[in-house]
Amino acid sequence: MFKLQYLRLRSRYMLFCFIAVFSFSVLFLMFQNSLSRPAIETLVTETHKQINNFKNFKDNLKVAEQKELVVNEDYLYALGFVSKPAIYPDSSWKNTTLPIVVTYVLDDEHSQAIGLVMCVAKYLPDRAILVYNLGIPDYQLLLMQTFCNNNTRCTIVDFDLSKFPSHVSRTHIKAYRPLVLQDALNRAGAVMFLDPNVRIISPNVSKLFTLYSNKSIVGWETRMATTTLTHPKMFDYFRTPADNFFFLPLVLVNKLIVYNTLDMHQDIMLPWIQCALISECISPIGI
Repeated sequence: MFKLQYLRLRSRYMLFCFIAVFSFSVLFLMFQNSLSRPAIETLVTETHKQINNFKNFKDNLKVAEQKELVVNEDYLYALGFVSKPAIYPDSSWKNTTLPIVVTYVLDDEHSQAIGLVMCVAKYLPDRAILVYNLGIPDYQLLLMQTFCNNNTRCTIVDFDLSKFPSHVSRTHIKAYRPLVLQDALNRAGAVMFLDPNVRIISPNVSKLFTLYSNKSIVGWETRMATTTLTHPKMFDYFRTPADNFFFLPLVLVNKLIVYNTLDMHQDIMLPWIQCALISECISPIGI
C-alpha cells in the first residue's frame, strides 16, 4: 500500500517537472525569438553600413593609388563647373568696377580681415570687397557685420566648408583658398584675391588691373623654384615630372588677380579645385 502511494507521488512529481520544464522551454524560445529578430536586423543593417564604408574606402584607396583627379561631381557642380559656366567677360558683374577684392575670415582672424577692408577702402575706394565667412563665432561675425555696415562696398558671404571633405577645413592646408576664389569668380567674373593678412599700401596697385586686363591670372613670383615647397607626390596627380619645375619660380597664392576666362576656368581652376578636394593630392603623406 505504501509502495503504491509512493509510486503515485513520484509519477505526479515527474509529470509536474516535465510540464514545468516544457513550459519554461516554450517561454524561453518565444522570448529568445523576440530578442533575436531585432538583433539580426540590426546586425544586417550594420553589416550593410560596413560594406558601404569598405566600398567607399576602396574607392578612395583606388584614387590614391592611381593618383587621379577624381572628385564627387556634386562638389564641382556647386562650385560652378557646369556645362555652361559663367565665363568672363560675358558673365560678370556690370554694376561695379572689376576686379573686385575678395578675402576670407577664419576664427580669431576677424581683426586681420577688418584691417584689409580698411586698406581697400583707403586705396581702392571704387572696388567692392567680398569677405567670405568660413565659420567664425557669432560675436566675431557681429563685429564684422557692424564694420561692414559702415562700409557700403563691403559684403560678408557665408561659405559652409562642412559641405566639402573634412580636410578642407584644416587651416594649415588652406585647401579652402581655391574654393573661395572659385565661388567669387562665379559671382563677379574677375577678382583680386587676398589673404586677410595682406595689406595694400599704395593706390598704384590699380595700375595692375589696366596693365594685365587681357590676362587670365596675375601672380607674384618668388626667387624659389616651384619644387622647393611642392610635395613630390603632388606632381603625380598632374601627370608631370617634377623636373619640369626645377627652374620655374614659385608663385604666391596669397595674392592673385584672376579673370574667369575659359582657359582659366578649365585649365587652372578645375585641376586646382580637384586637387584641393583630394586630401592625398593637396596634402600628401611621406616623401
